Amino acid sequence: MKGLQKIGGVAALIQGILFIVFPLFHFAILPSLGLAATTGPNILADPAKVLPAASQSPLVTIFGLLDVPVAACLLLIVLALHERLQSDSPNMIRIATGSGLVGTVLFLAVGMGRFAGISQLSALYPQDQASVATAYLAASTVVEGLNSAAVFAYGWWVLLASWAGLKTGRLPKLLSYLGLLLGLTGIITFLFPVPPILGIIWFLWLGAVLLRN
Repeated sequence: MKGLQKIGGVAALIQGILFIVFPLFHFAILPSLGLAATTGPNILADPAKVLPAASQSPLVTIFGLLDVPVAACLLLIVLALHERLQSDSPNMIRIATGSGLVGTVLFLAVGMGRFAGISQLSALYPQDQASVATAYLAASTVVEGLNSAAVFAYGWWVLLASWAGLKTGRLPKLLSYLGLLLGLTGIITFLFPVPPILGIIWFLWLGAVLLRN
């Protein structure tokens, strides 16, 4: 049990770092490659910009793949919190764990979908720009739908796990309250994006708690 929680703690620290890497790519690295979100939050929405940029720099493809380590870390954190909270709040943490596992699968699908779409279609783009651009837009629509579903499921996991931690006293109160806020913003993310700073603080703090005891 303690070993799994420590593994989850390390995964939570990595997840917190990933919450820093995402905005770094979004606001610094990708705009330097000619990619910037001008019509919405999806910086990879325009195939005429994304596919040529991907053929010139591997950083575009790497950005598309970042959801894979997110999924891997999330799986370990979900299992660690399940172990920590199941004895005192079995019903709630069971639902939370189910939501977390669904989010894990969806984030993995998003990462692999983006990676495959960008890497494969960027190679085909010079041969038939119109058809490949249409294929990219179709694939991107599916991936963005999966991403919204992933964040929704992840939001319920954070919300319910934090609620269970608050009820049982197995997580610090302030950490649990922050998790309630983070989970709520994830659930209603179709109205506004989750503030990265909330995820950074929550995951780094959670990682420290799991590693300490």
